[in-house]
Amino acid sequence: MVPELRPGNANTSSALAEQKLPPPWEIRVDVFNGTEVPSAATLLANEVGGPLAYRVGSVENAERLDYVQTRVYFPPGSSEIAERLADDLGVGTQALPSGEDPSRLIVIVGRDRAPRG
Repeated sequence: MVPELRPGNANTSSALAEQKLPPPWEIRVDVFNGTEVPSAATLLANEVGGPLAYRVGSVENAERLDYVQTRVYFPPGSSEIAERLADDLGVGTQALPSGEDPSRLIVIVGRDRAPRG
């Protein structure tokens, strides 16, 4: 259900911003495991691609395995879609210095979201 957009409606600006964003399935999300916990990236990728309906790309280990915080990394011009995904996951965002595809995000799983065994 689309909220009613009227002047003075507290949801007006957030609803308009949401309408401008592409749907999640048009956004590619690569998920990397930045921890030593096996399958941490796979578990988060299942959440991103399942209930959140993003298009999952690569799922593999990050170059480093010492990330503390999980973050959504985004190229220039993609802050709004990154913030939407970060809000859905309950994590922060981090801008990348470059990138050519504004419809591609990267999530690196840190210890804060790694499953505990």
